[in-house]
Amino acid sequence: MKRYYLLIDIGTGNSKLSIIDNFGKIVKDISFKNEYKVDENYDDSVYFCPNEYMKILDSKLKNLLYDFDEKISAVSSASTRQSIILLGKDKAIIGLPNIDNRAKKYISNFEMDNIYKKTGKYFTEDFPAAKIMAYKEIYKKEFQKVFSFTSVSEWIGYEFTGVLSIEPSQATDTQLYDINDLKYSNKLAQKLGIESLTFPKIVKSGEKLGKISNNWVKKYKQLESSVFIVGGADTQVAMENYNNYIDSLLIVSGTTSPVIAYEKKIDNIVDDELWINSYLRGDGYILEMNPGITGLNYQNFKDAFMKDISYEQMEEDYSKIDEVKVISLLTSCSKPKYLQKKSGTFIIKTPVDSSADSFDYAWSILADIACSIYTKIRKLEKLKKKSYCKIIGMGNGFKSDTLCKMVASLSNKELILTKNYNNSTLFGLLRICNRYFEDDKSYIINEQKTNYKPVENGLIIDYYNKWKSNNIYVIKGVK
Repeated sequence: MKRYYLLIDIGTGNSKLSIIDNFGKIVKDISFKNEYKVDENYDDSVYFCPNEYMKILDSKLKNLLYDFDEKISAVSSASTRQSIILLGKDKAIIGLPNIDNRAKKYISNFEMDNIYKKTGKYFTEDFPAAKIMAYKEIYKKEFQKVFSFTSVSEWIGYEFTGVLSIEPSQATDTQLYDINDLKYSNKLAQKLGIESLTFPKIVKSGEKLGKISNNWVKKYKQLESSVFIVGGADTQVAMENYNNYIDSLLIVSGTTSPVIAYEKKIDNIVDDELWINSYLRGDGYILEMNPGITGLNYQNFKDAFMKDISYEQMEEDYSKIDEVKVISLLTSCSKPKYLQKKSGTFIIKTPVDSSADSFDYAWSILADIACSIYTKIRKLEKLKKKSYCKIIGMGNGFKSDTLCKMVASLSNKELILTKNYNNSTLFGLLRICNRYFEDDKSYIINEQKTNYKPVENGLIIDYYNKWKSNNIYVIKGVK
């Protein structure tokens, strides 16, 4: 029996709405750019207007469903982590995205000695608890109207059903939720002065949140028999597109490139750079180390200096490079000596080597990404006291054959790109919906797209040694 799903994937930069059938065929999709506004009351702050966002989503949905006459069985959504929607009694008030750093100046005002043990992360401006606290500091009157919050993915469910919830994978990233017993921590909320908030109820990924509200059904008859199925955090949802994530390292190569390992139980691991989050449904945990901005460096460089050159042409020219002419130090794992934080640089020979062209610079950015990923792989293995033999790759960054070969050779591990690796969150949602309908046969992951075996690669090894010698980021015991 064929079913159709409306799946909503909300990233940092863009959102995508897709109609997909239970066999994995994408029938239609439409994307749009997420719009942010600067909040001048803080040093480094952006926000978005939820009601404006929903109007755009509604208009895109109208276009998507215009000539689609089939009934949609289910709606589901996934979104970036560390983003939050503050809710009033009758409407959403403000959206605070993962790239909002409004809390930075307030962090030092709080003593949060035990927060890592409770939340799996040190107290920083990255997480929603701090963002909410900082919002209250400036907008005291407006905060009085806030009664609750939720993640962006579950806010979509709230808008479609009227039922307020949050999935464990999103709740553990708020820093208001204890990862040990999977319950909210009133003490953490009290410390931050936001205890007046009502916590959204926990609903697990794959569970039915409710039927689609009449106000949507009146506009779109295709939704009249639809249910909303809870999705969750995009990284964890993407992992659902793999059968063997438990015994593998996973790398999501995109704007950033987190290195992830699944754990059934929390080990006694504490590290400044390690984040611990719940997996979907509260079923185990993910350990994450992130080298920071990676793919965005590559994309921005191409847009600025190689706009008219295709990615295919770039890959072809990379194969001709036989000498390291440029060293890039652009990620949070490649901190240049003597430069300020959030600064990066290219290192070249002087006098300037006239034979170094834009391809050498672009190749060096890929190599910087590979080296940064490698340092996180090694550190995560060192912390876990475990060596992995393979890596599962997901995300558009792995469309680069050159990057794949670099990662495999540096790590000395097999890199596996499986079915729909570059659209993992969408197909993770598909599997969640199929599971709800007890359908484990329509979409089967049984094919590997590409395997990259580790091979001797003197060029990337030479680059890594030069990269490391110019880098103040050092992992003890990692060579």
